[in-house]
Amino acid sequence: MMKKRQGCLEYNSAYTLIEVMLVLAIVSVVLIAAQRPLLEFHRIVVLEQQKEVLQGDFQRFLLRLKSVLIQAGYALSSGSETAVGISTH
Repeated sequence: MMKKRQGCLEYNSAYTLIEVMLVLAIVSVVLIAAQRPLLEFHRIVVLEQQKEVLQGDFQRFLLRLKSVLIQAGYALSSGSETAVGISTH
């Protein structure tokens, strides 16, 4: 016995090769277009991290310098007056 096809009511859920290739092409174009902004964002993030590391290093240096100066007997001012006067002569 042969089964009859029901015409248009039958639905095939598989994707054709053309559909898959079209999706891959669209995704490729989007990734190529987004590449430059993503790389620029990554560069900015890395620079910000380096800046934070340098600021932390400088802060530790200043604290260490203050400690050494106090141990050497130099009195540090509270910041309201200038510790060293610079003349133009």
